[in-house]
Amino acid sequence: MPQPGWYADPDGTPERLRWWDGTRWTENVHGGAGSVPPAGGRRRGVWPWVALVLVAGLVVAVGFGLSAGLLGTRETTPGTGVPPVAPSPRPSTPMTVPASPTTQSPLPQLPPVTAAPESPPVQKPEPYPTIPETPPAVDDVCPEPASDAASLTDGQLTLALPDDWTLVDGLTWLTCAQAATSVDQTMSVTLGVSPLPTTSLEEAAHYVWSIALLDAAIPHPLSQTSTPVSVGGLDGWMVTGTVGLHESVDELTVVVVDAGGETPSVVVTLVGTQDVEGRATIDDILNSVGPA
Repeated sequence: MPQPGWYADPDGTPERLRWWDGTRWTENVHGGAGSVPPAGGRRRGVWPWVALVLVAGLVVAVGFGLSAGLLGTRETTPGTGVPPVAPSPRPSTPMTVPASPTTQSPLPQLPPVTAAPESPPVQKPEPYPTIPETPPAVDDVCPEPASDAASLTDGQLTLALPDDWTLVDGLTWLTCAQAATSVDQTMSVTLGVSPLPTTSLEEAAHYVWSIALLDAAIPHPLSQTSTPVSVGGLDGWMVTGTVGLHESVDELTVVVVDAGGETPSVVVTLVGTQDVEGRATIDDILNSVGPA
């Protein structure tokens, strides 16, 4: 509230002052600014309503000033009768908020950057698997296929076929190749002589396996195993695995058998992985292998 003193009469009478006792307007008025307030406390008069009106006006004025961003001292326009509003005291020392103690963990140290070791050059297997061209004619060596499709032979080995199988063209990259398929064409078997002149059964088996994948346009098998086997009492090596072929998953098997010649014989079979009876039939065919 304004300090007690003489101020312009709020009723608007020209050149007349009225005494403000610090809380309300009193009935003491005079026409000059040199008069002093009378002794004594507050007086009760007919001005309470004037004080209420003035207080309401001050509240509105202060609210308007704050909304306009006026934080300093408001000056009263002469003749309005509104006492000046003193600015609120502000602390001279700015308030500071003590920082909470924090514990900083040490950052992990990264290992020093070193150059990556040079990769060794890619070594292609020798001989590199490729589909061989059609082998030269060896009519005087390769036997004629049986007319009744009861068996297959490459001149070194012979295997028996089921009664309802049919002869088909063999793999051209096998020497003396003969082939047959089941009636529903879900199984097939091919017998021939390996195109790789080697006595290593494991090497020949992997070589023929790679060529069979290339011939069927299969980039890589779904699974693959390699193991030595015995076929018809003869030493052999088998590479078998599952392949995605003709929108199905089939089991491709390559068995290389030491038939006693300079080059081993090869048996290539194909059957569906879910065909239990067909796989049993292929096993019977492999068990029937013997010398020619």
